[in-house]
Amino acid sequence: MTSEDISKSTTQSIHTGCGELILTTAIKDGHLFKIFIKLGKTGSCSSVLLEAVANSIVLGLRFCPMEKKQEFLNLLLKKLAGGCCEKRSIGKKGTIYSCVDGVVKLLKELTKKEAV
Repeated sequence: MTSEDISKSTTQSIHTGCGELILTTAIKDGHLFKIFIKLGKTGSCSSVLLEAVANSIVLGLRFCPMEKKQEFLNLLLKKLAGGCCEKRSIGKKGTIYSCVDGVVKLLKELTKKEAV
């Protein structure tokens, strides 16, 4: 994938109990194509978990029929939202119950702005 293949890239951040979570999304042909997640200074276990979440979302969208992509993403985000861990964070964007919950909140913000 080259930079010419990507039509739009967006970077968002949110504070979680584990630190600053940075979510970068790449849009190709009007659809979510890739998700990159960086979480503060966390170790490899958290990074691997968040990479798996990102890859699962993207793979699900790639194999989903075009007319069902938004419905699939909405359902997936609903299922992932609200998962709790012991490191909650309360900030400008409300309560963030876990790092995955932070990813969900950022993706919901993105989908309000544009269909992916």
